[in-house]
Amino acid sequence: MNPDLTAAFRQIPPPHRLAVYLADIEGLSCREIAETMGTPVGTVMSRIRRGRRQLRWLLPQYAPGLRAT
Repeated sequence: MNPDLTAAFRQIPPPHRLAVYLADIEGLSCREIAETMGTPVGTVMSRIRRGRRQLRWLLPQYAPGLRAT
């Protein structure tokens, strides 16, 4: 994995990190992630959204023009 991505990934909260990892790396659906994490689907969706937003903020060089506010 890219060292910049690894460092940024470690900076986001563990629940968000796990949700993003399971969605974007493992390819699980929100329902599958919810079952794995023992949380409601809505919570998983929120964690994925927030985790991705945090990664965009931490890695602006990889997503120019997409920096979250």
